[in-house]
Amino acid sequence: MSLFPFGKNTAVLGVDIGTSSIKIVEVTKKGEKTVVTNYGWVELPAKDKRQSIAEEVYQPDHIKRNLEALLSTMKPSTKSAATALPGLSSLVTLIELPKMSEQEINEAIPFEAQKYIPTSLDEVALSWEIIGKRESGADEGMMSGEKTQVLMVAAPKKEVERFEKIFDGLSIDVHSIEVETISLVHALVGNDTGQFIVIDIGARATSILLVENGTIKISRNIDVGGREISSTIADNMNISWDRAESLKKSEKNILSSRETAISLPSIVMTIAEVQRVSSAGMNEKRKEDMQVILSGGTARMVGLREYIETETGIKTIIGNPWARLHYEEKIAPYVEAIGPAFSVAIGLALKGVKDMEKK
Repeated sequence: MSLFPFGKNTAVLGVDIGTSSIKIVEVTKKGEKTVVTNYGWVELPAKDKRQSIAEEVYQPDHIKRNLEALLSTMKPSTKSAATALPGLSSLVTLIELPKMSEQEINEAIPFEAQKYIPTSLDEVALSWEIIGKRESGADEGMMSGEKTQVLMVAAPKKEVERFEKIFDGLSIDVHSIEVETISLVHALVGNDTGQFIVIDIGARATSILLVENGTIKISRNIDVGGREISSTIADNMNISWDRAESLKKSEKNILSSRETAISLPSIVMTIAEVQRVSSAGMNEKRKEDMQVILSGGTARMVGLREYIETETGIKTIIGNPWARLHYEEKIAPYVEAIGPAFSVAIGLALKGVKDMEKK
């Protein structure tokens, strides 16, 4: 589901603009295979690295310069691109409506949106998609009958305009803008059956999603991320931020090692939110039927997977968005190294290919 429709092309660029880096992956369809033909990334260093977000980094002109330089280096074969808005600034929620036509749903969505959006609807871009139907019973405290499940997405128009400004005048054409949480599901879950909790730890924020059979049921965002973790490590160990960042990415387990074990409030907050989301989603399900998927640059932090699995009691894995793509064997070591950090970019590209096939 996109806030804007996608155009037709033979290849697609997934462009993920984060708060600490820009990542791009180019894919094309070859027969039944979706093939990686190009990828790249550029860091967006902040003057004050302890900030959860640096204003000078997130300005459109700064991003545009770095994006232009990355595209110049990559020299992609296509101009068709898809990008995503930050989950922290957007709303993704599942709503249920009585059985009605699409036209009636279209008319009902603005009224439903007012329940979730504190600002004027004139200030947001709204998108929705019917994802299924459900039979409800009288024991649920409502009229029994068929309910239509609708995934509603809302994003500030100012944020959409900011992204449009970033791409204005560049050598690529953005035909699709969606919310990055939806891109995560495309990359890490796809149409897999079952119930999953996706934890995406970005530089600035962490997204927590309950996904059932490929559909987002619950979406939460916490305003802490990888930068917060590095700052806590630096403070606890009395080391520089750069040293803390290197330690976080090293082979040393600083979460449970006797010598360096420290408490990370941002991880504690994330686990607490995961437990709330899992409880809300269980109903007749059990924890044994769920799986946590870690994503983002911090996902590979040594000991984090085991720590979350122990604290939540839910099987936890590190997501591999590249598993849904085909690529040359020679880049396998690089793909393994960057792993889940490319989840959003890959999800955008995969969705772009699907949209292209529908045309």
